[in-house]
Amino acid sequence: LVITATQSSSIDITNGHANLLEGQRLLQLGHYTDATTFFWRAVLLHSSSSTSSSLYSVNDAFTPFLQCYINLNKLVDGITFVAAESYLRRQDQMGDLYLEQALEQDDGHVSAVRLKEIVTNYSLDSVVTLGWIKEVRDAVDVATVSMDDGDYDGTNNNKNSSSNQDDTTTTMKSANDISDQYNQDSNNTLLPLLTQTKYQNSTPEQLYNLGTQYFNTNNLPHAEQLFQLSCIKSNTQLAAACTNAVYLRSHLCLWGVNGTGFERDMEVVRRVTRAEVGVYR
Repeated sequence: LVITATQSSSIDITNGHANLLEGQRLLQLGHYTDATTFFWRAVLLHSSSSTSSSLYSVNDAFTPFLQCYINLNKLVDGITFVAAESYLRRQDQMGDLYLEQALEQDDGHVSAVRLKEIVTNYSLDSVVTLGWIKEVRDAVDVATVSMDDGDYDGTNNNKNSSSNQDDTTTTMKSANDISDQYNQDSNNTLLPLLTQTKYQNSTPEQLYNLGTQYFNTNNLPHAEQLFQLSCIKSNTQLAAACTNAVYLRSHLCLWGVNGTGFERDMEVVRRVTRAEVGVYR
């Protein structure tokens, strides 16, 4: 159990869903740096038990994790963090994907450039190389940097902009002790829609409308992602987006490893149905 930095009660840090809920609570309070710790821990713990995987998807935790970095004006730091974490787990293709995204956003980003230099010129089988990658990860992990009167004191990776101020509390240590449990399957690769500039500041309604446009042109995989992103950003309040995402996953049979996503999707449908029945009563 751990007592969080912004509440007196404790949560089980080995429970992925509990971490997700705490991250959501902190996000709503505007404590973005604290929230990243819990969202990332939820990502790491998703596949650790069948219970966690049935209650939420990786993207349910990953999307708000990146949203916290966006709110802190540190998106490229967040993408670089994910790239470094991927390399440390020898998920090299995923690392390449996110590192490319980071450099597309800012080709002068200090930590992203350093990470590119490391993975290009040195063997990832070397303990020394992994140590360098950990240094890059720590430099972009906002959860390891203390906040003083709302000022972000971390490395100014973006040479073209100054750090954004945010009223947050002292952050907690990142979830390094459980990071080895991050075992993302190749067929459940996180697609970085949120890292694309055109989606970063879109409202749930705008994402829903855009998803509808892709649906009408029969681009169902992209439509599913946009509906799901709309659902997540609305905190599941935009029910049509949530159910449309479920419908498209059913149509495309996108239910994850061993079909674990199916039960999760059916629970979404049940919640939406119960809510609508409650309204009409």
